[in-house]
Amino acid sequence: MQECSTTENNQRQAFELAVRLLSLRQHSQQEIIAKLQNKGHSVDAAEHAVRRLHELQLLDDLEFSRSFIRSRCRTRPSGSYKLRFELRNKGVEDHIIDQALEDFDSREACMSAAKKKLPLLRGERQQRERKLHAHLMSRGFGTEEIREILQALQNQESA
Repeated sequence: MQECSTTENNQRQAFELAVRLLSLRQHSQQEIIAKLQNKGHSVDAAEHAVRRLHELQLLDDLEFSRSFIRSRCRTRPSGSYKLRFELRNKGVEDHIIDQALEDFDSREACMSAAKKKLPLLRGERQQRERKLHAHLMSRGFGTEEIREILQALQNQESA
């Protein structure tokens, strides 16, 4: 009897902590499990809390991924390669990442990042283009995408 109430108490505490964490910001399922375990909750208690959160529709990796992508585009535009990498690091499964990236306009994000960085670059035109290309690559944009954006910026500059 005592062991049962201890398990239930641990599950309740894990659930309450998970709800507090989600009240601060959205988290992936794996982030919640890891944070609960780091706070000393058992694997069973963490998984029980996650199941309950799913039942109450408080935890959704797809919605978390979409929100993460929107937030990243507003604050620090990144390409699909980097977004995929970051979401994987947060424990989101590949098929969910694929769904979340379906609506993502990588070209628009690339143009936004380029326009934000371009005024900060100094030097000759070719040197600025190389620096911008390297910057956009580090942000996770694809080579072909970057070429298109650089060409579009050149066309705007010459028009």
